[in-house]
Amino acid sequence: MDRADLIQAVRDTNVVRICQLIPAVVTLYDHFITLDQEIALVWKRPCSFARSLFLWNRYFGSFFLLTDAIMFAVPPPPHDNVSRLWFIFQGCGTAIIIWSMQCTMLFRTWAMYPYSQYIRYAALLSFICEVLAMAGIIIAASVKFQAHNSFYLGYSFCTPHNVPSFLFAFWIPVIALDCVYFVLVAWLIVKRRDCNMHGLAAPKTIWETLMRDSISYFIVTLLTYVANAVIWIVLPSRWAGLPQAFSVASTCIMGVRLVLNLRGNYYCHSMGGARWDGVSTVCMEASGSPAIFAASPHESTRVSSSKIDSLSHS
Repeated sequence: MDRADLIQAVRDTNVVRICQLIPAVVTLYDHFITLDQEIALVWKRPCSFARSLFLWNRYFGSFFLLTDAIMFAVPPPPHDNVSRLWFIFQGCGTAIIIWSMQCTMLFRTWAMYPYSQYIRYAALLSFICEVLAMAGIIIAASVKFQAHNSFYLGYSFCTPHNVPSFLFAFWIPVIALDCVYFVLVAWLIVKRRDCNMHGLAAPKTIWETLMRDSISYFIVTLLTYVANAVIWIVLPSRWAGLPQAFSVASTCIMGVRLVLNLRGNYYCHSMGGARWDGVSTVCMEASGSPAIFAASPHESTRVSSSKIDSLSHS
C-alpha cells in the first residue's frame, strides 16, 4: 500500500472497530436490563432442551460479540494465518448464532401449525437447505481467502484479501428463510380473523404478543441482513465487518425478547387462571424430542406450566 492507501485503511479500520463495539455494548446492556426476567422466567423453570437453547443463544451471542469487539480493538497477531483464522471464526460464529435462533423460529412455526404436516416438513426442509447453503458458501469462500497485517506510524491493523465476489450470497439463504417464516406468520394472522369471529382464539394479550414479536423479529433482522448483503456488494472488502456485528446483535436481542415476552405473558395468564383455546404448543422435554399437544378448534385445553417451555422458545 502507498501512504494514501494506508491512511485510508487506518480510518476505515477505526470505523469498523467502533461498529463492532457498539452492538456488543447494546447487547450487554439489554442482557443486564432483562436479567431479572431471565432469572424468573428461565432459570427458575424446569430444565429442558428449550431452556438450553435459549441460554445458548443468550450467552454465546453475548460472548461472541464481546470477543469480536475485543479482537478488533487490540493489535492483530503477528502472523497472517492467525488473522485469517479469526476472520473465518467470525463468519462461522455469525452463522451458528443465526442457525440457533432460526431453530427457535422453526419450533415456533411448528407450534403455530400443529395440524399441517406439509407446512411443518416444508419449514424443516427450508431450514436444512439454509444451513447447507450457508456452510457451503463459508467453505468455498475460505479456500482462497487471506488476511494481511499492516503497520503504519505505530498503528497496526488487519485487512482481508482475496475475498470472493460471491461472499454476499452468505446472506441470501438467511433472508429467504426469514421471508418463508414471515409469510407463514402473516397467513396465520389472516386465519386468526376467522377464529375471532367464532370465539376460538387465544387470550388477546398472549396472541398479540406472539404475533407482534414475530413480526418485529422478522422486520428488524431482515433489514440488518439485507444491509449486510448490500454493503458486501457495494463497499470494498475491508468494510465487511462494518454491519456484521449489528446483524448478530439484532438477532440475539430480538430472539431473547421473543422468549421472555411470551413467557411473561403466559405465566401472567396461567397464574390468573386464563385458558388457551384453539392454540397449540410444542413441548420440548428434557430429552429434546418435540411432543405436540394442542387444543382442538372445538375444545378448550389448559396448558400446564411445564409444557409452555418450548412454545415460549419456539
